[in-house]
Amino acid sequence: MNNLESKFSWSLFGFVLAVFFGSVTIYTEFFKVETPYLTTEILSETNVLSFNEDVKELKVLWGDIDIKNLEKTISVVSVRVKNDGGSSLLKEHYDSDYPVTILVESAQIMEVELTSASSNYLRKMASISFHESKVLLPQVILDQGNNYVFKILLLHENSIDPKFSMVGKIAGVKELRIERLNEEERVGFWSEVFSGNLWVQIVRGPLYFFGFIFSLVLTFLPIIITSEYISKRRRKCVLKKYKEMGVLGCEEIQGYIFNLYLDGGISDIEKINTFISDEHNLVSYVEKSQKHLSEEYREGYYLHQRYKAEDPSYRHSERRSSFKKYRIYSLLDKSGVIEIQDDVAKVREGASEFISDFLRFVKIREK
Repeated sequence: MNNLESKFSWSLFGFVLAVFFGSVTIYTEFFKVETPYLTTEILSETNVLSFNEDVKELKVLWGDIDIKNLEKTISVVSVRVKNDGGSSLLKEHYDSDYPVTILVESAQIMEVELTSASSNYLRKMASISFHESKVLLPQVILDQGNNYVFKILLLHENSIDPKFSMVGKIAGVKELRIERLNEEERVGFWSEVFSGNLWVQIVRGPLYFFGFIFSLVLTFLPIIITSEYISKRRRKCVLKKYKEMGVLGCEEIQGYIFNLYLDGGISDIEKINTFISDEHNLVSYVEKSQKHLSEEYREGYYLHQRYKAEDPSYRHSERRSSFKKYRIYSLLDKSGVIEIQDDVAKVREGASEFISDFLRFVKIREK
């Protein structure tokens, strides 16, 4: 268990699972459509007759109607009816007193014929009737995703295009509309955000999350790099001015202190200066440095921090204090500021004066 805990970030894994299942719950509770929805679309609208020349002896008859002399034309309109909702449309959902009807304006319906359907049931049962300027849709069971297509033969004036609308009532459907397939539909902002089925939302969530993280990185990384470059260049100038003064001292630690300043400023140098200025710290340095710098302690330290992080009674300041100790002992060990002789720690000769002088110079130059 200790090995698993040290290798995997279970808290992050739990967070990802919580986000995933929480998103699925929110989608199914608030955004997934659980009712049928009838979509009626005009797939095509084509003129059957077209006269480029006026031929006097030519006659076009539909029954007893002389279409040419009356300056009328015949159009074929293909219509698809589909259930785009989240459940099946049943017979009891229709209101027989207010049937679903397509109204045609400025045209006379001459013929209606079913051309295709998504199931054998619909091919047999989708019987469409019409009367003058009305097409009555059949009250058939329409499962989710199923559809049927029919064509309407219309007689109308050459200069007038037929107009279509819908009336009727289906339980759970707020509004019935007929739209052209190539007509752009205005979709609301939230409809666009949450459009798509469950699997689309599942894929979209992680992509948006990591895309957001990536965009933050792309936005702030150049700023951070530029800022760090400018700061480091400024520190190089300050360091060059200090070296030009010719008063350095304590050559053993100069290189490390200068590199520490170039890499991260004066923060770590101030920690070293604060530590060596306290005599009590030097007395306990030998014992504590051996503990804090051992491989066994470091491995146990990070595992200990994980367990303590899960305990609300363990204060944040206590967790940080242990890490600060390890950090300062590591800095002192690498810098060579402290020498150990006969298990007694003392500050290297000239180190304290050099560090104090360097800090004063840097603080003045950086103002």
